[in-house]
Amino acid sequence: MRAFSVITCLLALGCSSATAPDEVKVVGTIVGLSEGVPQIEVPSTAQRGQAFTVRITTTGNTCTEKLETEVNVSDAVAVVTPYDLEHRGGQCHDIGRTFEHTASVTFEQAGSARVDIRGRETPGGVIVTLQRTVVVQ
Repeated sequence: MRAFSVITCLLALGCSSATAPDEVKVVGTIVGLSEGVPQIEVPSTAQRGQAFTVRITTTGNTCTEKLETEVNVSDAVAVVTPYDLEHRGGQCHDIGRTFEHTASVTFEQAGSARVDIRGRETPGGVIVTLQRTVVVQ
């Protein structure tokens, strides 16, 4: 699998060496966050005990890949963090690739709940938290 990644890097991405570049797992850069219109979808209502989907669109360059989306729920707060993988050490091109991260969230109690979405405004920037309120019926 590693050999395939190196060949793909060399042929498709124009990386500078035959050895695999360093890979770093990072909190994703959310599309539109720097402009004040983050590409995040969280429903305003949900049913108690039933899962709903949170969608977050992240962005990267030709040396970025989508990884998992982590969800931690504690009582009426869910923290959702999209992760991407950055391949460092190669020649990367800013073509504005996007990745749709989805997370399944379930709240067990009715009432007001909160979804905290962690992400970055810019690549390598500080991690910020966006909050969305969900009414659980």
